[in-house]
Amino acid sequence: IIFTPGTYLSYNTKYTVNITKDIKNAEGYYLEEDYKWSFTTLNFYFDVLSVTPANYAIGIINTTSISVQFNDDINMSTVNASTFAVNGGAVTGSYSYDPILRIVTFTPASELLYNTLHTVTLTTGIKSEKGDSMSSDYTWSFTTEIYYFNVISVYPSSGSIDVPVSA
Repeated sequence: IIFTPGTYLSYNTKYTVNITKDIKNAEGYYLEEDYKWSFTTLNFYFDVLSVTPANYAIGIINTTSISVQFNDDINMSTVNASTFAVNGGAVTGSYSYDPILRIVTFTPASELLYNTLHTVTLTTGIKSEKGDSMSSDYTWSFTTEIYYFNVISVYPSSGSIDVPVSA
C-alpha cells in the first residue's frame, strides 16, 4: 500500500498511521491484526540562505547594496533599521523586497565609508509571512575597498623642455 498525501505534511508534527485488519492484499488475504506506527516530520527553521556581500569579503565597492536571501516569504513590515542594521544602525537607507527570490535588499542612503569593516545584523524581529522568526540573530561583515588618489595626467608633461612661463 502506498499512500501519497494530497498536500505537504506540516513541519514538526507527529503523525500516526493506522492500517486496520479489514484491508486485504491482491491475493485476498487480510491482515492478522491492525498495524499502527507514527513518525514526526522535520522542524522548519526560518533562516538566511545567502548574503551579499559575502561574509568576510574584502574590496567591496562603497556604492554596494546589501542583500539577504531567506528560505521563506518575508513580512516586510518587520524589516527596518532595528531588525536589519548596518553598523549598529549608523548607516541609513531603504529596503526593498523581491518576493519571487525572497531577497531583501538594503540600499544605503549614501556611499559606505572606504576601507571600513561593515557589520550587518539581522535580528529575530524579522518575521516570515507565517509569523516565524529566526532562532537567533544573524551577523556578518565585509570590508569596503581602499580609496587611492591617483594622478592621471599632468601638464606640462614630465620632462618637458621650453615650457612657456604662462603654462
